[in-house]
Amino acid sequence: MSIDLTAYLLRDPARGRPALDPGRAVAPVGRAASVPLRPDLPFEAHLSVLPSTSGRPEWQSFLEQGAAVPLNLDKSAAAGAVLLVRVPRDEGDRWVAFTFGLGRYLLERDWLERGFGLRVCLNLAYPRGEALGGPTLPPRLKTINANTIEEVSDETRRRASRSVPLENFGIDVRRDLMAGVAAYPVDSREWGKVVQGATPFRHSTALEFDELGDRARRLVEVWSGDDFRDRFSFVEHIRPIDDERVNVLESIVLHLLASDDHGGFDLVPPEDLGSEAVAAFKLSEEAGTSYNP
Repeated sequence: MSIDLTAYLLRDPARGRPALDPGRAVAPVGRAASVPLRPDLPFEAHLSVLPSTSGRPEWQSFLEQGAAVPLNLDKSAAAGAVLLVRVPRDEGDRWVAFTFGLGRYLLERDWLERGFGLRVCLNLAYPRGEALGGPTLPPRLKTINANTIEEVSDETRRRASRSVPLENFGIDVRRDLMAGVAAYPVDSREWGKVVQGATPFRHSTALEFDELGDRARRLVEVWSGDDFRDRFSFVEHIRPIDDERVNVLESIVLHLLASDDHGGFDLVPPEDLGSEAVAAFKLSEEAGTSYNP
């Protein structure tokens, strides 16, 4: 059956740390419950479901292919689900998290491999060894999400009506952080016509539940390749910092805020709020002050 898949890669524990417990990657939010899977599945996985009062989601029948018990979600349908799939590897097993509905909010951010989807997309669109007809890259990019690193934060989405070369997007490799892309993979039979990636990887494909183990293995396989470095090495020059350093910086910010030292701060929403729906927002502690979204 055809299904829209969103996949995340769980971070590999640092050397000397305990082995990864995938259950810790799922946040204990609300009424999220563990659902047993069929014992005859050709891969190891864990399914967590978060119920709500909405209607039956489109992806429920897909998950029911692998569940060992009825989900019983008709009256209290699942608003979100996370399926953690183990990928055995000689150098250490990895776990891929497939999310459905609002399942992404069940995942702990610190457990996610940043830029996983971006790297997979670039490797699929520009595989190593491909013969080029000229000095420029084949036009396989559809959308680029970029953050410009300067005094005033600038987050942009640059979209083309058709596939175009990288140069058409006006990316400054010295100061632009390529946060995500939508691209046309070379192998459209396996991956579909368009793939999207940032930290998550998204694509539409036709497969059955029993094939998710192979799909998780392929995702880790593609992500492990460094094909993108041949043509997009600059994406590693400017990239998000690791979570441990984020924690240090956040503690510094909290200290400054607590001391009423608010100078030099830029307040930027974590997601696009939509210019039509939201004109501005403000903090209750700062009456009369508003910020553009």
